[in-house]
Amino acid sequence: MVICPDSEACLNWARTHQNISTVCADVYTMYAKSIGLSTDENNRPLLCDLDDGDVVNLEIVMAVLKGNPLLEHINDVIDRIVEAGIFMQWTNRFIDEAKISTKATLSYPLGDEYLNISIKHMQSAIYLLMFGCALAFLSFFIEIAWHKLISKRRLSHVKTKNTSREQVELFVNYVLHHIKCDTRNTE
Repeated sequence: MVICPDSEACLNWARTHQNISTVCADVYTMYAKSIGLSTDENNRPLLCDLDDGDVVNLEIVMAVLKGNPLLEHINDVIDRIVEAGIFMQWTNRFIDEAKISTKATLSYPLGDEYLNISIKHMQSAIYLLMFGCALAFLSFFIEIAWHKLISKRRLSHVKTKNTSREQVELFVNYVLHHIKCDTRNTE
């Protein structure tokens, strides 16, 4: 057993001489593979992985005062980040950016993962679409009802037993009255 003060030195020793075993984080090994540190010129791995790779579970904590009102919100955000896979997305983005920045030869294309999009992925868009359709139908029916109400008010001033000439006179008087009211309101 050898005590390594620096994990980078131990990993370099393992890559170069291949006579030492060491434990390191998965993120670092993926990073080293992505920039070509742990592969030779023929893209063969210089370091071997364990079959059941978990050796140590690392827990990262954030200190918050007891009774802090934001504690539940912080826990909720952290749980959602982990459950949604955002941390893994950040890790993959970091590794892809490292590949691009070092211009390493890629053993696989960056977009090789497929996502099967289902109704669950489109649920919010479907709800928004249904809400928009309901709002459109509601406004359509309100407009029809409003038009019928206004047309009934206009025709209530005109008696149905009047002759057509009387109806025309009533309609002209009605229009002139509203034009006068509108001009007074604008002045």
